[in-house]
Amino acid sequence: MAKYLWVNPVAEKMYGDQFPAMKEKLEKLGYRLVGCEPQLEYVKQQYKEVVNKTEQTVLDCRCPESIVLLEKNGLTEGFHVPRIEPILVRTSRVLHERYVKEKEDILIITCPCTQLRDFTAKKLQGLKNVTCYTWKEFIEGEQMNSLGHIEESPIPLGFFDDTFEKVARLSSEEEILSEITSIGKKEKTYDIIEMLYCKDGCNNGNGI
Repeated sequence: MAKYLWVNPVAEKMYGDQFPAMKEKLEKLGYRLVGCEPQLEYVKQQYKEVVNKTEQTVLDCRCPESIVLLEKNGLTEGFHVPRIEPILVRTSRVLHERYVKEKEDILIITCPCTQLRDFTAKKLQGLKNVTCYTWKEFIEGEQMNSLGHIEESPIPLGFFDDTFEKVARLSSEEEILSEITSIGKKEKTYDIIEMLYCKDGCNNGNGI
């Protein structure tokens, strides 16, 4: 039996120079920390294909809570919502295919917030032996502390800046609601609207 663990980049950056020591502790507990090549370009390519096909402004779906927020407020009409899986879900699929080979093997995916944890778990329901936790849940379950704070997110706004000419960048519930309401059902103003529910990025999620 192998216990594979993927540490979310937000959590890894939170520890900074202390991360090697954290990794050593986890390895002593029997975890094998795993990773894969970044899936950013794979996801970007999916958005490129969608933007090229639609006449509507595309909404970024990488942060599921942003879409939930707009749907609750009836603000998705007039936009194209592509339902492309977040990078974290794509990464989880790649890791599962690569590492979970034996019946007893398990893969643990850590997430920066409860919303992304629940969304990812639902998307991965068909895969065996995968469990999703927030980083805080996981590390406290091992009787260690999460540092709980990181100044700057490794996942800031700007993901689409080198891909599309017309990009709106929004973060926080207030900004998303205000700007999407303002943009409304106008003719296509942007290629894509990038959205992160937490102010300034995933470093402010409730799972770190």
